[in-house]
Amino acid sequence: MTSQEILKAQYPKAAYDYSRHVLKQRWTEAEPFIMKDSETAYRYARNELGERWIEAEPYILQDLRTAVMYALDV
Repeated sequence: MTSQEILKAQYPKAAYDYSRHVLKQRWTEAEPFIMKDSETAYRYARNELGERWIEAEPYILQDLRTAVMYALDV
């Protein structure tokens, strides 16, 4: 992982955007950071994984709106 990737991994939304738009694939090294933001974790599960992200569910469930979207979409 480059220093630029490490920096992006420390910010959930930036890490998600980098995964989605630059890498265009799952970025497992950044997942511990991505999951810490409920909405970003939901978007990552829906768009990158295409399935439930069990490890991130405790974070996703912290926000009611995001939890409902996750339950309906993922």
